[in-house]
Amino acid sequence: GDLNKRLKGDLKTHKAFGTATVSYEDMRVDIATARRETYKKPAAYPDVEPAAIKEDLFRRDFTINAMAVSVNKKNFGELVDFYGGHKDLRKKLIRVMHDKSFTDDPTRIFRAVRFSARFGFKIDPRTRKLIKEAILKGLLGEVNRGRVRKEAGLLLKEKKPLKCLQIFSNLA
Repeated sequence: GDLNKRLKGDLKTHKAFGTATVSYEDMRVDIATARRETYKKPAAYPDVEPAAIKEDLFRRDFTINAMAVSVNKKNFGELVDFYGGHKDLRKKLIRVMHDKSFTDDPTRIFRAVRFSARFGFKIDPRTRKLIKEAILKGLLGEVNRGRVRKEAGLLLKEKKPLKCLQIFSNLA
C-alpha cells in the first residue's frame, strides 16, 4: 500500500499468489512475498505458502528473474542474487533454474522464447534441451487452453513476432 500511495499508482493484488502489481504512468513494478509453490500435477496452478527468500528465488523460471532487492533496513537496496542471475544478465543468457521447471509450468517455454526475441538473449544449451524434452512429452498439451492462448497471444504481440516463431520452431 505505501508504494502505491507514494507513486499515486494503480495497485492490483493477487492474494492467492501473494503478489501485487503497481502501475504508474508507463512503469510497472511487480511485488511478491517470499513464497513456496507446490504443484498437484504438471501444468496446474500452484498452491502457495510463505517461505525464505532463497527458496522463493529458486522456484523462479530463469536465473535472470531470480534476483531481488532487499527491503530490510540492514541491507536496504542491495541486490540479492543466489543463483548467478546478474552474471547471466550481463552474458545475455536465459538459463533455467532447475530441471523440473518446464514440468512445473510448461508456459515458461513461451517466456524463454519471448525473452530471447525481445532482448536478443541466447537460451543456454541445458535449457534448450529441457524445452525440447518438455515439448516431446506433450507438456504444453496439459496446460489449460486459456493459458496457452494467452501465452501465444503475448508472443504474437511482441515487437518481433516472427523472430519469436522462428525461435519456437527451432526448439520444437
